[in-house]
Amino acid sequence: MTVKALYKLLLLTLVCGAVTGSAFAQKRAKTFTGNWNWAVYGKDKSDLPPAYRDMDLKEVPAYAVDLTLRQRGKRLKGSFGIVARYLARVDEGDFATTVTGNRATIKLTSNFGGSATVTMILQGNKLLWKVIRSTGENYFPKEAVLRRLRPGEKLPYEADEP
Repeated sequence: MTVKALYKLLLLTLVCGAVTGSAFAQKRAKTFTGNWNWAVYGKDKSDLPPAYRDMDLKEVPAYAVDLTLRQRGKRLKGSFGIVARYLARVDEGDFATTVTGNRATIKLTSNFGGSATVTMILQGNKLLWKVIRSTGENYFPKEAVLRRLRPGEKLPYEADEP
């Protein structure tokens, strides 16, 4: 085999590998599936309500959003947990919707009587959250950037399982 023939074979192999790799990357595109979190903490223990001042700041979020999402095809199901006012307001619920590209719009009902329509945009390991409509009493943050948790990662304010 000549050097020219080897060069052509090598070039053909690289091109085929690039095409195959590109197709493989498209098949394993990122999904919304996973556990997501956004939290804001006090800056000083004096920010905490008196009952929590002996605790670490990271154990008592001022505000937090936790999502557990499962995407299958274009269907997205999930659950949410909201903590507001240093644990004085806690809310949770479930939802289902359809994903379009890297965007999903969800309708959430609060246990406080209100509701919100939220758009979520997936950007790698970040999830952009924006309330586009809100009614009644609810504690859904207007905007947030949630991060995808690593498998097995436990949040500082998450209770230990018995």
